[in-house]
Amino acid sequence: MRKKRYRQFLLTEDELRSKSHVEWLHPAMNELSRRWRSGELAEVEVVAQYILFFLRVFRPLDYLGGPHKQDVFSAVGATERSTSDDSESLSAGVRVFARNSLRSVPLAVNRSIVGWAKGRYPLRLLDYVPSAEELLEQQAAGKRIVTCLFQPHELKSWVNNSRDPLGFALHDLIHADHFFRDAEMFAGQVEFYREVRDKMGCGEFNSILADPVRRARFEYIISDMNSHPAHLRACLAHELAQ
Repeated sequence: MRKKRYRQFLLTEDELRSKSHVEWLHPAMNELSRRWRSGELAEVEVVAQYILFFLRVFRPLDYLGGPHKQDVFSAVGATERSTSDDSESLSAGVRVFARNSLRSVPLAVNRSIVGWAKGRYPLRLLDYVPSAEELLEQQAAGKRIVTCLFQPHELKSWVNNSRDPLGFALHDLIHADHFFRDAEMFAGQVEFYREVRDKMGCGEFNSILADPVRRARFEYIISDMNSHPAHLRACLAHELAQ
Protein backbone atom coordinates (compact mmCIF):
# COMPACT_ATOMS: atom_id res chain seq x y z
CA MET A 1 0.00 0.00 0.00
CA ARG A 2 2.79 2.46 0.88
CA LYS A 3 4.53 2.02 -2.46
CA LYS A 4 1.48 2.94 -4.51
CA ARG A 5 0.83 6.49 -5.59
CA TYR A 6 -1.63 8.34 -3.37
CA ARG A 7 -5.04 8.34 -5.04
CA GLN A 8 -6.60 11.72 -5.78
CA PHE A 9 -10.14 10.34 -5.62
CA LEU A 10 -10.72 8.27 -2.49
CA LEU A 11 -14.54 8.41 -2.58
CA THR A 12 -16.98 8.36 -5.47
CA GLU A 13 -19.92 10.72 -5.81
CA ASP A 14 -22.25 7.79 -5.03
CA GLU A 15 -20.35 7.05 -1.81
CA LEU A 16 -20.52 10.71 -0.79
CA ARG A 17 -24.31 10.54 -1.12
CA SER A 18 -24.80 7.10 0.38
CA LYS A 19 -27.27 6.46 3.20
CA SER A 20 -24.53 5.60 5.71
CA HIS A 21 -22.68 8.78 4.80
CA VAL A 22 -25.68 11.06 5.25
CA GLU A 23 -27.26 9.42 8.30
CA TRP A 24 -24.13 8.85 10.42
CA LEU A 25 -21.28 10.98 9.12
CA HIS A 26 -23.13 14.27 8.79
CA PRO A 27 -24.34 14.44 12.42
CA ALA A 28 -20.90 13.33 13.63
CA MET A 29 -19.23 16.08 11.62
CA ASN A 30 -21.72 18.66 12.87
CA GLU A 31 -20.87 17.76 16.47
CA LEU A 32 -17.14 17.77 15.69
CA SER A 33 -17.46 21.25 14.19
CA ARG A 34 -19.36 22.46 17.26
CA ARG A 35 -16.70 21.15 19.63
CA TRP A 36 -13.97 22.83 17.57
CA ARG A 37 -15.75 26.19 17.56
CA SER A 38 -16.48 25.99 21.27
CA GLY A 39 -12.83 25.32 22.03
CA GLU A 40 -13.47 21.85 23.48
CA LEU A 41 -11.05 20.21 21.04
CA ALA A 42 -7.68 21.36 19.75
CA GLU A 43 -7.45 21.82 16.00
CA VAL A 44 -5.15 18.82 15.51
CA GLU A 45 -7.57 16.54 17.35
CA VAL A 46 -10.44 17.84 15.20
CA VAL A 47 -8.52 16.97 12.03
CA ALA A 48 -7.55 13.53 13.38
CA GLN A 49 -11.19 12.76 14.25
CA TYR A 50 -12.35 14.14 10.89
CA ILE A 51 -10.22 11.62 9.01
CA LEU A 52 -11.16 8.76 11.33
CA PHE A 53 -14.90 9.48 10.95
CA PHE A 54 -14.61 9.17 7.18
CA LEU A 55 -12.61 5.96 7.41
CA ARG A 56 -15.05 4.39 9.89
CA VAL A 57 -17.92 4.97 7.45
CA PHE A 58 -16.23 3.83 4.26
CA ARG A 59 -13.78 1.20 5.55
CA PRO A 60 -15.42 0.06 8.80
CA LEU A 61 -13.86 -3.41 8.84
CA ASP A 62 -10.27 -2.66 7.89
CA TYR A 63 -9.51 1.07 8.19
CA LEU A 64 -7.09 0.48 11.05
CA GLY A 65 -3.81 -1.04 9.95
CA GLY A 66 -1.10 -2.57 12.07
CA PRO A 67 1.39 -0.86 14.38
CA HIS A 68 3.98 1.33 12.66
CA LYS A 69 7.08 -0.48 11.48
CA GLN A 70 9.03 2.73 11.93
CA ASP A 71 9.12 5.34 14.65
CA VAL A 72 6.78 8.17 13.66
CA PHE A 73 8.17 10.41 16.40
CA SER A 74 11.76 10.03 15.27
CA ALA A 75 10.58 10.64 11.70
CA VAL A 76 9.33 14.01 12.89
CA GLY A 77 12.26 14.79 15.18
CA ALA A 78 15.44 12.79 14.59
CA THR A 79 16.69 13.15 18.16
CA GLU A 80 13.52 11.86 19.78
CA ARG A 81 12.42 8.29 20.36
CA SER A 82 8.83 7.32 20.96
CA THR A 83 7.80 5.63 24.18
CA SER A 84 4.50 4.39 25.51
CA ASP A 85 4.41 7.37 27.88
CA ASP A 86 4.99 9.72 24.93
CA SER A 87 2.05 8.44 22.90
CA GLU A 88 -0.14 8.24 25.98
CA SER A 89 0.26 11.99 26.41
CA LEU A 90 -1.41 12.60 23.05
CA SER A 91 -5.15 13.10 22.58
CA ALA A 92 -7.23 10.08 21.57
CA GLY A 93 -7.47 10.74 17.84
CA VAL A 94 -3.84 11.80 17.47
CA ARG A 95 -2.73 8.68 19.35
CA VAL A 96 -4.23 6.51 16.60
CA PHE A 97 -1.99 8.20 14.01
CA ALA A 98 1.03 7.94 16.31
CA ARG A 99 0.65 4.19 16.76
CA ASN A 100 -1.00 2.75 13.65
CA SER A 101 -1.04 2.86 9.89
CA LEU A 102 -4.42 3.58 8.31
CA ARG A 103 -5.83 2.20 5.08
CA SER A 104 -5.58 4.64 2.13
CA VAL A 105 -3.64 7.11 4.32
CA PRO A 106 0.05 7.77 3.47
CA LEU A 107 2.53 7.88 6.33
CA ALA A 108 3.12 11.58 5.59
CA VAL A 109 -0.34 12.23 7.03
CA ASN A 110 0.56 10.46 10.29
CA ARG A 111 3.75 12.49 10.53
CA SER A 112 1.89 15.76 10.02
CA ILE A 113 -0.73 14.91 12.64
CA VAL A 114 1.91 13.90 15.18
CA GLY A 115 4.20 16.78 14.27
CA TRP A 116 1.33 19.22 14.66
CA ALA A 117 0.36 17.80 18.05
CA LYS A 118 3.96 18.01 19.25
CA GLY A 119 4.39 21.62 18.11
CA ARG A 120 6.81 20.96 15.25
CA TYR A 121 4.45 21.56 12.33
CA PRO A 122 2.71 24.96 12.68
CA LEU A 123 -0.61 24.23 11.01
CA ARG A 124 -3.95 26.01 11.09
CA LEU A 125 -7.39 24.50 10.56
CA LEU A 126 -9.86 26.20 8.20
CA ASP A 127 -13.41 25.21 7.27
CA TYR A 128 -13.21 26.74 3.79
CA VAL A 129 -10.93 26.52 0.77
CA PRO A 130 -8.46 29.41 0.98
CA SER A 131 -7.31 31.44 -1.99
CA ALA A 132 -3.86 31.02 -3.50
CA GLU A 133 -2.93 34.40 -2.00
CA GLU A 134 -3.93 33.22 1.49
CA LEU A 135 -1.84 30.09 1.09
CA LEU A 136 1.11 32.11 -0.17
CA GLU A 137 0.90 34.40 2.86
CA GLN A 138 0.83 31.45 5.26
CA GLN A 139 3.79 29.76 3.57
CA ALA A 140 5.77 33.00 3.56
CA ALA A 141 5.21 33.02 7.33
CA GLY A 142 6.47 29.43 7.61
CA LYS A 143 3.02 27.94 8.17
CA ARG A 144 0.54 25.70 6.36
CA ILE A 145 -3.24 25.31 6.28
CA VAL A 146 -5.45 22.23 6.56
CA THR A 147 -9.01 22.49 5.24
CA CYS A 148 -11.81 20.35 6.66
CA LEU A 149 -15.31 20.95 5.29
CA PHE A 150 -18.21 20.27 7.65
CA GLN A 151 -21.43 21.44 5.97
CA PRO A 152 -23.78 18.72 4.60
CA HIS A 153 -23.66 20.03 1.03
CA GLU A 154 -19.85 20.13 1.21
CA LEU A 155 -19.60 16.59 2.56
CA LYS A 156 -21.65 15.30 -0.38
CA SER A 157 -19.59 16.92 -3.13
CA TRP A 158 -16.10 16.95 -4.54
CA VAL A 159 -14.07 20.03 -3.60
CA ASN A 160 -13.47 22.28 -6.62
CA ASN A 161 -14.45 19.28 -8.77
CA SER A 162 -11.03 17.79 -8.02
CA ARG A 163 -11.05 15.88 -4.70
CA ASP A 164 -13.50 14.46 -2.20
CA PRO A 165 -13.49 16.15 1.26
CA LEU A 166 -11.41 13.40 2.85
CA GLY A 167 -8.89 13.44 0.01
CA PHE A 168 -8.70 17.22 0.22
CA ALA A 169 -7.77 17.15 3.92
CA LEU A 170 -5.22 14.38 3.37
CA HIS A 171 -3.72 16.35 0.48
CA ASP A 172 -3.13 19.33 2.79
CA LEU A 173 -1.47 17.13 5.39
CA ILE A 174 0.79 15.46 2.83
CA HIS A 175 1.91 18.89 1.62
CA ALA A 176 2.51 19.93 5.22
CA ASP A 177 4.93 17.04 5.73
CA HIS A 178 6.74 17.93 2.51
CA PHE A 179 6.96 21.55 3.66
CA PHE A 180 8.18 21.05 7.23
CA ARG A 181 10.04 17.75 7.38
CA ASP A 182 13.41 18.85 5.94
CA ALA A 183 14.83 21.99 7.60
CA GLU A 184 16.92 23.04 4.58
CA MET A 185 14.05 22.54 2.13
CA PHE A 186 11.73 24.39 4.49
CA ALA A 187 14.01 27.43 4.70
CA GLY A 188 14.42 27.55 0.93
CA GLN A 189 10.70 27.33 0.28
CA VAL A 190 9.89 30.05 2.81
CA GLU A 191 12.47 32.34 1.18
CA PHE A 192 10.92 31.71 -2.25
CA TYR A 193 7.38 32.39 -1.05
CA ARG A 194 8.46 35.61 0.69
CA GLU A 195 10.10 36.85 -2.49
CA VAL A 196 6.99 36.08 -4.53
CA ARG A 197 4.72 37.74 -1.96
CA ASP A 198 6.84 40.89 -1.95
CA LYS A 199 6.99 41.05 -5.74
CA MET A 200 3.25 40.57 -5.98
CA GLY A 201 2.82 43.50 -3.62
CA CYS A 202 4.87 45.61 -6.04
CA GLY A 203 2.74 44.53 -9.01
CA GLU A 204 5.47 42.53 -10.78
CA PHE A 205 3.09 39.71 -11.71
CA ASN A 206 0.11 41.80 -12.82
CA SER A 207 0.34 40.66 -16.45
CA ILE A 208 0.20 37.01 -15.37
CA LEU A 209 -2.66 37.62 -12.98
CA ALA A 210 -4.67 39.33 -15.74
CA ASP A 211 -4.57 36.18 -17.92
CA PRO A 212 -6.85 33.40 -16.53
CA VAL A 213 -4.78 30.56 -18.02
CA ARG A 214 -1.42 31.91 -16.87
CA ARG A 215 -2.92 32.91 -13.51
CA ALA A 216 -4.02 29.32 -12.87
CA ARG A 217 -0.49 28.01 -13.54
CA PHE A 218 1.04 30.78 -11.43
CA GLU A 219 -1.30 30.10 -8.51
CA TYR A 220 -0.40 26.43 -8.64
CA ILE A 221 3.30 27.31 -8.33
CA ILE A 222 2.81 29.67 -5.38
CA SER A 223 0.29 27.61 -3.42
CA ASP A 224 0.14 23.93 -4.32
CA MET A 225 3.40 22.85 -5.93
CA ASN A 226 5.31 22.58 -2.63
CA SER A 227 8.55 21.38 -4.25
CA HIS A 228 12.31 21.85 -3.99
CA PRO A 229 13.13 25.59 -3.99
CA ALA A 230 15.23 25.25 -7.15
CA HIS A 231 12.33 23.58 -8.92
CA LEU A 232 9.92 26.29 -7.74
CA ARG A 233 12.21 29.00 -9.09
CA ALA A 234 12.68 27.18 -12.39
CA CYS A 235 8.92 26.79 -12.86
CA LEU A 236 8.31 30.45 -12.05
CA ALA A 237 11.07 31.56 -14.44
CA HIS A 238 9.54 29.41 -17.18
CA GLU A 239 6.13 30.98 -16.60
CA LEU A 240 7.57 34.50 -16.67
CA ALA A 241 9.25 33.72 -19.99
CA GLN A 242 5.97 32.80 -21.67
